[in-house]
Amino acid sequence: MNNNDDWFLKFIVLTTIFIFLFGIFIAHSIGAESCEYDNQTTSTMQGTVESVIVKDKTVTEYFRETKKCKVIIKAKVQGKWYVTSEDYIFTPDMSENEACQNAVNRAKERLLQEFVPETLESTKNLNCQVRDLTKQRIECRIETLNVVMPGLGLQEVKLKQCNR
Repeated sequence: MNNNDDWFLKFIVLTTIFIFLFGIFIAHSIGAESCEYDNQTTSTMQGTVESVIVKDKTVTEYFRETKKCKVIIKAKVQGKWYVTSEDYIFTPDMSENEACQNAVNRAKERLLQEFVPETLESTKNLNCQVRDLTKQRIECRIETLNVVMPGLGLQEVKLKQCNR
């Protein structure tokens, strides 16, 4: 055997291995079920804000047409008073009162997250789609052709044809 024959033999062997492995991959992908996790978590605070006093409220220009409302509140949670601050950035289509109320709500949420126990309830489901067995099965056939290749002469080539 000369170098051209060795090269061609290696080419045929590697091509055959590649086609075989690709076929196994495709067969596995067709028969595999597709699954996704569905995760739902519910959070419940085990306390309330009993009272709120807005100590300070300032609205300032922020960036271009946006403004920022910063509030400092004093709130009673589980019988104790706490002081915290929060801000809310808003655009001209929102009123200052609404933006500052959003800042107060953020401040109250922060206090609850810091000082009140929280109950988390989580549900995870695995949803799988089973492949449809009523669909037509893909069938393939292999045809052998004799082809004259420059420098290699007459060669036998296998052609795989599948219905889709």
